[in-house]
Amino acid sequence: MDTLLGAVSSIEWLEVARLFIDLLIKGALLCGLAAGVTLLMRRSPAHARKSVWVAVLLCLLMLPVATLVVPSFTVPILPPLGGPTVIPGDIPEPPPVASVPTARAALPAATAEAWSAAGLLDGARAIGLGWIGLIWLAGAALYFAWFGVSRHLLKRLVARAVPLDASWESLLKKLSYDLGMRREVSLLRSPDVSAAITAGVIKPVIILPERAEEWSAERKQLVLSHELAHVKRWDSLIEILGFAATALHWFNPLVWVALNRLRIERERDCDNAVLNSGAKPSAYASLLMEIATDMQRRNRPMWQMAT
Repeated sequence: MDTLLGAVSSIEWLEVARLFIDLLIKGALLCGLAAGVTLLMRRSPAHARKSVWVAVLLCLLMLPVATLVVPSFTVPILPPLGGPTVIPGDIPEPPPVASVPTARAALPAATAEAWSAAGLLDGARAIGLGWIGLIWLAGAALYFAWFGVSRHLLKRLVARAVPLDASWESLLKKLSYDLGMRREVSLLRSPDVSAAITAGVIKPVIILPERAEEWSAERKQLVLSHELAHVKRWDSLIEILGFAATALHWFNPLVWVALNRLRIERERDCDNAVLNSGAKPSAYASLLMEIATDMQRRNRPMWQMAT
């Protein structure tokens, strides 16, 4: 009985390892396919390329469930443990004997070989498969924990931020109306940020740096237009989905590349939205240079959403 329980446990860990490898291969194929598609779409608008990466991240999120539910083909990467597959019901029972040493000596060769094939799933291999599953789950748990801490820090940042004056609110309402925004957006300033950030899904908020009061009227309009473009495109929600997909596939470096490409295309998409609203390309280029300079002066925490 103990031998059979050990065999079942080893088979369970083998399935975990196969699921792990299955996700690794399929996730890499999805990311590679998206990279090829976006390469062919290099002349298309950034919004179209961003949509491809969003679709890939959604597929990556659903991939674990689909792998368990949808029938799949078998890739012979992991061979059966302990030799050929043997059904426990087919294993002949050893003859009744008075003592264990005598039983081992009296076992026929076929019976000993059968027990060796079924109960004899390599212990070392089973332990190794167990570690694969544990490391995978531990990595995902740590990543989700880090995400929870980042959300907590962001909430504290919002709680400490203060509102801006009436002129900012008037400009915010005007730009929101021009963009056709229906959601109400809060506008705050904080000394803890070096560039504008957008946060919140249900109740979006734009947080500006302390020095925003010194900005020119043109820079105020350009920065708010960019951040409102993030809100209109639900980029905070997409960022959360990206975190979740990366947590599930943290072992796959191509998923990290996919998330990075998504963020790049997201920023380009918002830049195009600002330019399409009538902003001068030269003025907006100067603004981006100023933002880059501000970013070099003070490092931003990793949890802050990119501007």
